[in-house]
Amino acid sequence: MASRVRVLTGGIAMTTILGATLVLGASSAMADSVVSTIELASGANPLNAIVSADSATAYVSTSPGVAVIDTATGTIETTIPVGSSPQGLALSPDGALLVTANASSNNLSVVDVATRTVIGTVAAGAGAFDVVISPDSQFAYVANQVSSPPSVSVIDLDTLANVASITGVGSYPTGIAMTPDGSTLVTANYVGNSVSVIDVAMRTVVATIAGVPDAGRISISPDGTTAYVTNYSASTISVIDLTTRTLSTAIPVGAQPFAVRFSADGARAYVANLNATFISVIDVATRTTLPSIATTRGAVTLAVSPDGASVYAAHSGTFSMPFDPPAEPPFVSVISLTPVIDESAPPSAVAGAPFSFVVAASGDATFGLESGSLPPGLALDPDTGEIAGTPTVPGTYAFTVSATSAGGSSTTELSITVAGAAAPELAETGADAQALALVAALLLGGGFVLVGAGGRAARATLSA
Repeated sequence: MASRVRVLTGGIAMTTILGATLVLGASSAMADSVVSTIELASGANPLNAIVSADSATAYVSTSPGVAVIDTATGTIETTIPVGSSPQGLALSPDGALLVTANASSNNLSVVDVATRTVIGTVAAGAGAFDVVISPDSQFAYVANQVSSPPSVSVIDLDTLANVASITGVGSYPTGIAMTPDGSTLVTANYVGNSVSVIDVAMRTVVATIAGVPDAGRISISPDGTTAYVTNYSASTISVIDLTTRTLSTAIPVGAQPFAVRFSADGARAYVANLNATFISVIDVATRTTLPSIATTRGAVTLAVSPDGASVYAAHSGTFSMPFDPPAEPPFVSVISLTPVIDESAPPSAVAGAPFSFVVAASGDATFGLESGSLPPGLALDPDTGEIAGTPTVPGTYAFTVSATSAGGSSTTELSITVAGAAAPELAETGADAQALALVAALLLGGGFVLVGAGGRAARATLSA
């Protein structure tokens, strides 16, 4: 099975940002690479992207509506008409609803995923720019970019009603995200150069983190501890510690970053750079950039497939300002990601005892033995990465396993120590115990004896 990464590229129109002529940036080569492109409708302006939980479907919001892409075939199955300028895009965790925040029509479109039809339109605030859905799929929260005062609308998805407005957020809330446990909302405030922290239960802003220049889109790590925020003019990603509610650092990326997304395992973050022909890749553990992924055009937004196999980057046509009509057809880059191998070490084995260990890797990778040797009796399954069998020879065996996809190959060095089989233990009950006691006594005293126990005879010759 090949591991694939699809990147959706498209132009997100940010109403408060004045763009410049595209500047082509240098990119570093990495194994992750664009394997195909999907052309969108001529004149469509892609704005946001998301991938379903099963990684089977990608959704790209565009000016005509939401393009529905079959990720297996790379084809657009349909386009769902929604409100005007659908900047925000979210899927309910239960998989039933797709929601768009429509910046120009100031409302929310609620789409039934099964039928791919709009089942409701709910008024939000002015410039409804981004949206996130609670883990229980009951509420949608909308960042209203140009509302006065700046606000977040609370939408009940059961009743399709606007039930509350949270005020006190910074000026021009452009991005919104929620911690995985649903307890905390954060908004990225573009003009306010800040991040607002909201207690969901209280529906109140509880902290404001300053020093975040041109805060645009925002994403929260899968463990809920860290938020990454795009800094459009600074060409950096601000790292927010949500535990201490402080600004930790800023990571340099490509020119004019428009969107950032974490991988499902939280090991990587991917950044769509509007004015650079590459996707920036961040190692989350070290907070440093890895080799970038080359693209042919700047990306407006992106989405990472939950299976870790693909990134989808949305690109608009070449333009001098983000609001201008695209001069070239927009498209989606499909990027296949190099598998990331779990570095867990195999357990020890025992000769003669069944053994199993799985070499885990992101995406749908295939596995191979690059060098060294497995213990005799064990074999590597190329499809699953399982090392299994019954080892026969004690010893320590070192080897290298590879995980390969269309995006490239990764390797890891492993070893398995096989211990010798344990000696069988003698039962020390009943007649056997009596016989052992008698032999022990004779060993102390010396002599010769014939012992009968349980119908069995044992002969011991003892020397004085």
